[in-house]
Amino acid sequence: ELSMNDFLAELKAGGIAEMVLLKAETSPEDLNSFSVMDEDVLEGFTKQRATRLDSEILKNPEDPVYPLVKNY
Repeated sequence: ELSMNDFLAELKAGGIAEMVLLKAETSPEDLNSFSVMDEDVLEGFTKQRATRLDSEILKNPEDPVYPLVKNY
């Protein structure tokens, strides 16, 4: 396990050849909670997810993934 700074240093130095990004699966409980959620709240979650999945990361330097995406 590495800190973000150590990870970035190792990645830039070529010490990391491969990495795996794990994505959590949606549980049935999560699906059920979304089905009864207020439409405005659900829309907010949907927009937030879409933002993380497209090039919006490159437009937001405050995003924790921004340095990785910008450099690579």
